[in-house]
Amino acid sequence: MNEQGLSELGYGSPQVKGGKMQATRKAQELDVVELTEDLPEYGLKRGERGTVVVTFDEPSEAYDLEFVDESGQSRFAYSVRPNQILNVTADSTRL
Repeated sequence: MNEQGLSELGYGSPQVKGGKMQATRKAQELDVVELTEDLPEYGLKRGERGTVVVTFDEPSEAYDLEFVDESGQSRFAYSVRPNQILNVTADSTRL
């Protein structure tokens, strides 16, 4: 099945995990996600976990995310692409 077909079934872009390509459920509001790459424009590093605040399908799939540091200070990242995150919430529901 191609990426467009997966998207129509409610899955986001395929992710590489353990050397294998796998489709993950599209992130939804309040899902926990992990960054798969640094986002220096927001001062965020690969591996940091945040929460999906807003989802967008148009003009293309993207997410606004909130990250909270140890001091309780919120930081935001806007228009994050699906290939820049791993949906931790979706992965934990498959166990």
